[in-house]
Amino acid sequence: MAELHHKVQEDTEICGIKGCNKPALRSVATKKVTGNVTSGLKSDDGRRTHLCKEHYKEYKRKTRDERITDTLGWKR
Repeated sequence: MAELHHKVQEDTEICGIKGCNKPALRSVATKKVTGNVTSGLKSDDGRRTHLCKEHYKEYKRKTRDERITDTLGWKR
């Protein structure tokens, strides 16, 4: 049988929020994260910001209404 090949990540990304050194779970567009995470970003340089599990949950909670209206096609 054929084996599934998974991408091996040599160096894991670190959360992009100030004061957090946990491994990143997801990456989100920096523009969307800037106003929605209370702690602030380490740097605004890149297009994507890596978030750990806790900060990703915070981001999701704060952008819930915005994401729902986007999927429905409504304009706020």
